[in-house]
Amino acid sequence: MKQMIAFVIMMMSALVLTACEDAKEVKEQAVSTEAKVKQAWQEAVDEVKAHSENWNDKSVQKLLDDAKSLANNAATEGQDKLSELLAESRELAEDAWQESQHQAGELSEEAQEKLAELEAKIAEVKAKLAQK
Repeated sequence: MKQMIAFVIMMMSALVLTACEDAKEVKEQAVSTEAKVKQAWQEAVDEVKAHSENWNDKSVQKLLDDAKSLANNAATEGQDKLSELLAESRELAEDAWQESQHQAGELSEEAQEKLAELEAKIAEVKAKLAQK
């Protein structure tokens, strides 16, 4: 009985740890995406600065507006991806939790059946001893 409980606890812990590792990966991907967006923005700004002497004010402003728009789109896309990854991670953790609860319930039913069988055998042995 203790071994079954220990097994259930071990399985639940493994499922929770798996979900935590997935959440950690999602966070790492979000940080990586953020760094890429910042790097792209900095490269765009550097490019504008390097070429600003050759362009008139309208061209520079248009390029800056385009760069800002691209950076905003990239940031929005990164945020959407992060939200999707976090939602998937939550779903995975919930599924793992529900599965562990389901498995724990099945083991409890099996344990109850075994207990009932054992009680029946004890009753039989008592009845046989009482007859002697």
